[in-house]
Amino acid sequence: MSITLFQGRSGLLVGALAGLMMAGWSLSSHAQVACTTDNWSFATENAVAGTQGPNNRRYGGPCGLRANAASSFSFVRDDSPAAETSYIARFYAFLDNVNGPAIIFQARDTGERSLITVTYNEPTNGALALDVRDADNDLQRLVVTDIGRGWHSIEIKWEASDNADIRLALNTTEADDEDFQFPLDTSGLAVSSALLGIINGDDDSVSGTADFDDFDSRRISRPGRLLVGDANGNGVVNLGDVIAIRAEFLGDEDGPFAPGQPDCNENGVVNLGDVICARAIFLGSN
Repeated sequence: MSITLFQGRSGLLVGALAGLMMAGWSLSSHAQVACTTDNWSFATENAVAGTQGPNNRRYGGPCGLRANAASSFSFVRDDSPAAETSYIARFYAFLDNVNGPAIIFQARDTGERSLITVTYNEPTNGALALDVRDADNDLQRLVVTDIGRGWHSIEIKWEASDNADIRLALNTTEADDEDFQFPLDTSGLAVSSALLGIINGDDDSVSGTADFDDFDSRRISRPGRLLVGDANGNGVVNLGDVIAIRAEFLGDEDGPFAPGQPDCNENGVVNLGDVICARAIFLGSN
């Protein structure tokens, strides 16, 4: 089973692929603007769910997560993995307002040892670093520099093997397009928990806020990116998406919120620029 995180207008959005996916956790919306982190194992005080606005932003659906580095930990945690030897996680992150180095994702074993860590280094060069622990307890690092601004789709593929195929996919359209990868001996290791947010928010060298959305964790079958501009969430970009985006930016703080991905240009706000972006896509000029 897979449950998309931080998405849903009136509850959980659940998509079942029996036997293929791990159980992810959703950020639920019990009313149009009531967003919670109840479906995670727990959330720290500075990790707050909300709708689009000055205190929050989201990529898809009405709800997203804001992590605030304010001299304390700021993350949500999922303890549902059961000693997984294959783990794939995809999430969206808006990092323009965080000064790092900020640890934004970790997958840990039963002893709380980090097996996978994603760190964002800003304002130096906007670099994203993936650190993976090997069977000898050494950390191996892969770095992508100058990742740019706005929302980023970040996907990590990990497995326990003496010749593991470790991959980092950043803003890719297809699951295997433009991956950064390296082979590694990760035999004997297993993932038992996952954390998302500003995990080292208590570090004085980290400040600001980061926003997260659409977390998806699986054993196999990589999720890849969501469809850019699919504001009504029906799997295609057409006039209906333009209408959904226009209705949202002409609305107020209570919505209406488009159920899909209205931030077509992925700059962190929903406005006229997204209408123009979606119109260009369905007219074939983008």
